[in-house]
Amino acid sequence: MTLFGIIWIFIMIFLLFKPTQYLVSALIFSSIFQATSVINISGRGIQPFFITELFFILKFLFAQKNFKSIRIDRTSRGLFLFLLVCIVSAGFYPEIFRGIEVYPGNLGIDENVEFGGAHLSYSSSNMIQSIFLAVHVITFYMIYLKADVIDTQFIWKSIIITVCTFIFLGFLQYLHLLNPSVPYPSSFIFNNEVFENKDSFSVDGQLGITRMAATFTEPSIAGAFIAASFWAFFPQKGLKFRCITLLLFICLIFNLSSTGMVTFLAGAIVYTFIFKRKILIWVALSICIVYYVIISVPSLNFILNGILLDKLNTGSGINRSSADLFSWNLFLDTYGLGVGLGSHRTSSFLFNTLSNIGFLGSLLWVIFISRLLKPLFKVRDNPEVLFVLVFSLVLLCGQIAGVSELNLGIMWMWIFVTVIVKDKYLKHKNNSHATV
Repeated sequence: MTLFGIIWIFIMIFLLFKPTQYLVSALIFSSIFQATSVINISGRGIQPFFITELFFILKFLFAQKNFKSIRIDRTSRGLFLFLLVCIVSAGFYPEIFRGIEVYPGNLGIDENVEFGGAHLSYSSSNMIQSIFLAVHVITFYMIYLKADVIDTQFIWKSIIITVCTFIFLGFLQYLHLLNPSVPYPSSFIFNNEVFENKDSFSVDGQLGITRMAATFTEPSIAGAFIAASFWAFFPQKGLKFRCITLLLFICLIFNLSSTGMVTFLAGAIVYTFIFKRKILIWVALSICIVYYVIISVPSLNFILNGILLDKLNTGSGINRSSADLFSWNLFLDTYGLGVGLGSHRTSSFLFNTLSNIGFLGSLLWVIFISRLLKPLFKVRDNPEVLFVLVFSLVLLCGQIAGVSELNLGIMWMWIFVTVIVKDKYLKHKNNSHATV
C-alpha cells in the first residue's frame, strides 16, 4: 500500500461514520487523482476513486434496512442493461473473435501502432475492466437511492474545493518541472507503478515543451478537465468564480494539449447552444480568439504549429489517427459486436466504445446519457444544474476528441453529481407545479 493509500484509507474509515454526503464529496475529490494509487497490485494501480466507491457501497449496505423497498427507475434500468452487455462482451467476444489483431491496453498508442498490436484472447484486462464498470454502476444506483438525503450545497462546495486543489497542484507541478528546486510531492501523487518516470508524461518529447498534467496521467486528460471546468464556471456569478475561471484559463494555456484546445473550442459551441443568446455567442467567440492569440504569439507560435499542425502529420498525431481507423475496422470486422470490454485500446471515446462493446453497447450508453441529461435543460437556470450540464457536455466532447477511457473517474464523478442535482431540482419543479 502506498503512503497516499494509507492516509486515504484512514480518511475513508472516518467518513463511514459521517453522513452520506461526505463520502460523495470524497468521490468528487478523488476523481482528479487519476495518476495516484492507493495500492499497487501486480503492476496495476488501484485509484482512490475506486476505493472510495467501495467504501460508499459498504456504507450503503450497512445503512439500508429494507431492501424490498428499493426501486429501479428507467435510467438505472438502462444503465444496468448497458453493464450486462459490457460484461457479456468481455466474457465471450474475446473467444468468439480469438486471434484477431487488437491494440492491448498494457501498451500505449504509439507502441501498439509501431509493433502492430497483439492477437485477441481473453485476458485479465477484460475481467478488471468489467469489475471497475460494475462498481461504477452500483455506486451510481446507490447514489440515486440516497440522492434525497444529500445536501447539494455541500456537494457544490466540494466541487469548488476539488477544482481549486487541481489548480494549485497544477501550478505547483508546472513550476517544479521548470525549476526542480520548487518542491512538489511527485512520489506521493504519481505513485502508480505503471509510470517509470513520474514527470515524463508532462514533457512533450517531440516539441520539447513542458505541459501541465497536474494529477492526471496525461496532459490530454487534464486539458479536457480544465476546458470543461472553465466553461462550467464561466456563467457563474461572483468574484470567486471569476477568479477560478481566470486561473483555469491560465492552466489551459500551460496545458498546451491538442485535446484541451479542441475541447475548449467545443465548449464555446456548447455554451452558446445552451444559452442561445447572441451577446453570449460574441462573448464565447471573443474568449476563444483571446486564447488562440495568446498561444500564437511569436515565442509560442512554433508550439501551436507543433500541437495542432505538425503533430497531426508526424508521430503521435498519425498514430492516434491510425488507431482510430484501426478501431473502426475492428468494429466492422466484428459485425458491429466489438472485441469485448477491455480488449482494445484507442485514443477516442467514440471509437473505444464501438470497437470494444459494439453498436448495442454504444447505443445503450447514448440512451443512458440522454435520459440523464435531457431533463436538466428544463431547470438549467439554476447555477448548480447549469454547471453540471455544461461540464458534462464539454467533457464528453473532450472524450470524443482524445480521451478514450470508459472507467474515467472525472466522467463518473459528473454522472454521480448529475443524479443528485437532478433529484433535487426536478422534484422541486414538479412539486411547485403540483402546488400551483
